[in-house]
Amino acid sequence: MGDAEFLKLVSGNSNPVTMFMTRKLKIAGDVALAAGLTRYFDIPKA
Repeated sequence: MGDAEFLKLVSGNSNPVTMFMTRKLKIAGDVALAAGLTRYFDIPKA
């Protein structure tokens, strides 16, 4: 993942599902666990 894509993802300005489908985001390991982790963090939106 490039710098610009990372900043969009962590700032909430990009949809992680869309990034995954367009191959800008790669996931390895337990995908279901990774999808559920967002509920544990309060990530501020820009």
